[in-house]
Amino acid sequence: MPKRSIYDARFFVECFYSGDRSLLEKLKEDIRSTRERMVSAITLHEICCIGLKKEGREVAELRAKYRIPMADSIIAATAQIKKCPIVSDDPTSKV
Repeated sequence: MPKRSIYDARFFVECFYSGDRSLLEKLKEDIRSTRERMVSAITLHEICCIGLKKEGREVAELRAKYRIPMADSIIAATAQIKKCPIVSDDPTSKV
């Protein structure tokens, strides 16, 4: 039983989109048996991109309208996770 785990994008893809009940039960058991669960900012970005591809054109157009560079989105995700402001002179970096 791991005390800590870092989950990657494939884990979430299976959680959100898999129809395999047996696999979903294994994933749920992993979550229940792990004390400290972590996700990197880059994984959050990957999940967002995968979700947009699966959700269709409307969502993809919305993302294109507000597109920010990948590095900035990782910084923004990290700031949101850590619940702290971004210190930058870039006027587009407000989260």
